Amino acid sequence: MNIPVSDAFAGYPEDARVWIFQTVMPWNADLETILQEAITGFLASFKAHRMPVRASVQFFSRHFIVLAADEHVTPVSGCAGDALHHMIQNLGHKTGLDFFNRLVIPVLEKGGDLRFMTKRELQESVRTGSLPVDVRILDHSVRQLGDWRSAWIKSYKDSWLMPRDVVAPD
Repeated sequence: MNIPVSDAFAGYPEDARVWIFQTVMPWNADLETILQEAITGFLASFKAHRMPVRASVQFFSRHFIVLAADEHVTPVSGCAGDALHHMIQNLGHKTGLDFFNRLVIPVLEKGGDLRFMTKRELQESVRTGSLPVDVRILDHSVRQLGDWRSAWIKSYKDSWLMPRDVVAPD
């Protein structure tokens, strides 16, 4: 899985705010149409303190929704962020998809297949050698567009998941 060079966020500053929502169960083409229409409609009227928010969305691998907002145009207030999360939550109810399961980490296996694992499963798999310490994960802790572009997909050993008391082999 690669992040496209040409994306919906072209022209956005590197410090644009990013939200990543994932679902373990992939959606199909019909659900993607529903998601696109709902999110595009929401973004067309997305406001913070009655000011329009410049925001765009991208979908990846039928598991991930990534939204970015240019806060140089309009800073996203707490209420606007809450409205975004509420809209995604409602979409989840409507589609049967859970976009708020933070207990699983997406792992990229050889060949680019996705596997979702709990933190404990992932750490144990690396500890026992079932997965290499440099297995790639998708790190949803990124909060800015530049970090999403450069560090969303990263090595386990370079992520917050790597136990501090373990030294990664070179």
